[in-house]
Amino acid sequence: MGGSPPVLDLDLGTELAEVGRVLAAIDALHGSGALGGEAAFALRVAADEVLMNVIQHAHPGGGEHRVRVRLELVGARARLEISDDGQPFDPLAAPPPDTAASLAERSVGGLGIHLVRELMDEVYYQRSGDRNVLVMTKQLER
Repeated sequence: MGGSPPVLDLDLGTELAEVGRVLAAIDALHGSGALGGEAAFALRVAADEVLMNVIQHAHPGGGEHRVRVRLELVGARARLEISDDGQPFDPLAAPPPDTAASLAERSVGGLGIHLVRELMDEVYYQRSGDRNVLVMTKQLER
C-alpha cells in the first residue's frame, strides 16, 4: 500500500446501494477541500464504473462477497484501490473500444474501462491471492 493512512477504507457488500456510500465519501472529501473538482470527478466516475462492474459481473454464482475500497492521498496524488474476491478478471486486457465506429457497429462492453483509463493518470491490475486488485491514481490539482 501507499505510505499515507487511507482517507477512505471501506469493506462493502455487493449490493448496488454500497456504490452510493463510496460516492458520498468522495463527495465529502471534495467538500472538505481534500480533493479538487477534477480529481473528485475522475475518482467518482472510476469508482462508480469499477464497482458496478464488480457487483454485476464478478460473482456469477451469487452468494456473499466482499469488496474493499481504499483511497489514499499520497503527496500530490490520489490512489484508489478496489479489490474483490470475484472470479479472476483483468479489465485492462480487453482491447480499447473502436470509438470511431457507429453505435450499431460497436461490440458491447469496454467503454467504461476506456473512460476510466482516460480520466485517471495510471491504472493497473493484479491478481493477489484470491482477489482482483485494480489500482488507479490521479494527480491532484494544486
